[in-house]
Amino acid sequence: MDNTVDAVMPVATPSAPADRGVCNPGAVAVPPAIDSRLEQPGRFHALGRIPHVIWHPIQAAVWILELVAGILSLLVLLSIAATIPGLNLIALGYVLYAEGEVARSGKLRNALPLVPAAARLGSIIAGVCLWLWPIWYLADVARDVQLIAPASAAARWYGVGLIAAATVVAAHLLLAVACDGRIDRFLWPIGNILWLRRHVRQGGFWESAERSIRNFLDDMRLPRLAWLGACGFVGTGLWLLVPSLLFALPSDPAVAWQRWLAVIGGAGLIIVLGWAPLFQAHFAAQGYFRALFELRNVRALFRQAPLRWVLAVSLLYASAILMFLWSGRLKMLIQSHREILDLTVISLATTFPARILLGWVYSRAAARGPAPSTWVWIMRLLLVVLLAGYVYLLFLSSLTAELGRHWFNEHHALLLPIPW
Repeated sequence: MDNTVDAVMPVATPSAPADRGVCNPGAVAVPPAIDSRLEQPGRFHALGRIPHVIWHPIQAAVWILELVAGILSLLVLLSIAATIPGLNLIALGYVLYAEGEVARSGKLRNALPLVPAAARLGSIIAGVCLWLWPIWYLADVARDVQLIAPASAAARWYGVGLIAAATVVAAHLLLAVACDGRIDRFLWPIGNILWLRRHVRQGGFWESAERSIRNFLDDMRLPRLAWLGACGFVGTGLWLLVPSLLFALPSDPAVAWQRWLAVIGGAGLIIVLGWAPLFQAHFAAQGYFRALFELRNVRALFRQAPLRWVLAVSLLYASAILMFLWSGRLKMLIQSHREILDLTVISLATTFPARILLGWVYSRAAARGPAPSTWVWIMRLLLVVLLAGYVYLLFLSSLTAELGRHWFNEHHALLLPIPW
């Protein structure tokens, strides 16, 4: 775990397990719940500090380009993962992981973990597509020649040429990936051959390649991201299940009991939606499943920074409004379709900054004392009013949602970034 957490939040003593996580007048106790071996930064975990722009302009430009490429690659990879059942938990897990990094350290520069890994994956995908494009073109030509004159010499030569080109390109791509996968490795095949020759002469080539791949996969932390996503989804879903079902099940508002059922569900949603972002921030910072249900700690955290929490929670749900508007526009203009990549991109791009803000507020709240009770209650009432408007928007979204009315897709800001 990042050592800066001890400077931000005091750690509960092992001698009093019953009081672990109990909020003191000054701050929230943070137990060392996360395995430190999983939190050690690796080569692909985060970018280093930007070089001095004046003294090292080229290195600074390369750093900025890598940052931009990493962010774009990360957004695309997470958006694609969010459309695949099972992998969508990794997308949610990454959001919680980034939120937890900021919550534990209090530093916004930790808001984009694994950007170097995403940049490297993006360069590999771009390089592979760059070299596969001529192979695809040659395969189309060879197929056309085979259809027109299957017994001709041109058909045979095109077939031989296709096999030879595919073999050479495959060898080049493997060498480029083995040579660290940077984009320049895909553009300079001779350099890869010289690199292979040098390493074969030195010995230990396969051991070095295996170690590099293993370190890259370890830095990706996919099992941990999946675990965070699964726990965050299950825990938050349990809080949202009952009020969401009560709110969404009534189908005829003209019936009195159904109308009252929707009102009760909406009131429950206002309460749960107010606490759910705090529960998730607490879970992301602590790293254990039970943190999603520690209401006492979360209430104390709210009392320690009520205005900041209201602003952060409001921004989270305000960022989700764009999804409802875009989804409604699609339903009005386009026939129902299965492509949802545009929706996942919008969901991640709009709600991720708000998640980072929640993590930052968590770190600040944990280091502060409780605010006056009157001020806390004013902020609570303000949050209730704002969330009542958001719940009303959820009701309207059931009439315009692209894929129909489901309680599950109405909480993409908290659960999976998929509107279904």
